[in-house]
Amino acid sequence: MKTKIIKHLSISALFILSLISLSSCEINFYGSNTDLLCGTTWIDSWEGDHGRYYEQRFVFYPGGRGEEYYFDGIEHINPFYWHWEDNERTIVMAYGPSNVSYFDDVYIGRGTLSGYLNEEYVEFEAW
Repeated sequence: MKTKIIKHLSISALFILSLISLSSCEINFYGSNTDLLCGTTWIDSWEGDHGRYYEQRFVFYPGGRGEEYYFDGIEHINPFYWHWEDNERTIVMAYGPSNVSYFDDVYIGRGTLSGYLNEEYVEFEAW
């Protein structure tokens, strides 16, 4: 009888632990916006006037640092510091004391980073 009770308690405990671990996975299945943003190079490219090729890339690091690569015939590398505002809907990127960019209405999903970068709608693809 005592063995039967212990067996039922063990099975019940395993079942409860399984439910807890499954619900934890469902809550954090996609991770935070920082997890989705960092560890990926975000790229956009286009053809400008006279067939000139342009490319812009962003790399965000978890510690609040980032780099912007801009190619217009010459590659420019611009380091910046970044942080979230507005419940992770705005990325503030500080290139220097008086040079700050705002990435508003940020959406990250399906291999896309989109929103309004300095009030202009942009869409970057994960690379």
